Amino acid sequence: MEISWPTHRRVVYGGHLGYGLANSKLREALASRGVRIRRRAKIVFHLCRADVFKPIKKRKNILFTMYEGTPVPESFAKSFAKADLLLTPSYFCKDMFDPLCNGKSFSIVPLGLDGKGHVVRKSSWVAGETFVWLWVGAPNARKGWDTLIKTWQRFFAKKPWMHLFLKTTSPVSEGTVETFGNVTFDSRRYTDEGLLNLYAKCDAFVLPTAGEGWGLTLTEAAAAGLPLVTTRHGGQVDFLCDKSTYFVDYKFKRITTNEGTPFDAAIADELDLARQMINLMNNYEDASSSALEYQPVIVEKYTWENSAKKIISLIEGSFTDEK
Repeated sequence: MEISWPTHRRVVYGGHLGYGLANSKLREALASRGVRIRRRAKIVFHLCRADVFKPIKKRKNILFTMYEGTPVPESFAKSFAKADLLLTPSYFCKDMFDPLCNGKSFSIVPLGLDGKGHVVRKSSWVAGETFVWLWVGAPNARKGWDTLIKTWQRFFAKKPWMHLFLKTTSPVSEGTVETFGNVTFDSRRYTDEGLLNLYAKCDAFVLPTAGEGWGLTLTEAAAAGLPLVTTRHGGQVDFLCDKSTYFVDYKFKRITTNEGTPFDAAIADELDLARQMINLMNNYEDASSSALEYQPVIVEKYTWENSAKKIISLIEGSFTDEK
């Protein structure tokens, strides 16, 4: 099988990190299964936002896209109409997109993790030790950055036995690390191995996200065996384990994205966010055991290898004459 891949970019940091990572990892996984990447191939794979989709004439164009919430931009429907095959990573996205497809339907291809190299949390927190909360993401409202900081300042800033580690990115430099009280801000660039080790060193993961097309950092945290606190709104609902995930109440609020488009954000309730973090710590032994029990399921089910297999199957079923 041969495909062309015009959207492949080695994006390391920035606002579209998820797309950059998925392009890179899926391309590698498909190549490892014998798929040849050829510029002039008759099948063209576009892994990008729908509003920048540019189909190539006289070829079969696959659009793999996602979005984080409603309303879906009107321009997306025009892109859906131009694609020969539509892919998205979650039921959350499929449910948003299908009504705009005019009879077409999206097929689900979950995103994944590397099949090797996972570092699982080895120690379990006990009372008297410092409890380390980890947040990973871009420093914007959709990732709940501001909500989490406000909640921490209000309820946990004066608790020396708790620590919040905020791992974010710097698009303009190598980044820095600074600690203020019981909060650490780290925007340094990590290797893949370094990031996996960071997950494994922490006790729990918190991401009061306002919407996710999939939720790669939540997948990574679950793969490290961490119990989670997050909202039940987004693609992460497809893979979360209820026994080790503490869900936060939220209310929808219309905001404007960096691109200037309206967005119904699921804003986490600060009081309930604090409550669920406390509930997790109070029930840590059970939450931790459930997370470690569920960890092999995440690692085995959600891999880039499995994503590649699903894509190959869908291509073969859709374009039998183009293989």
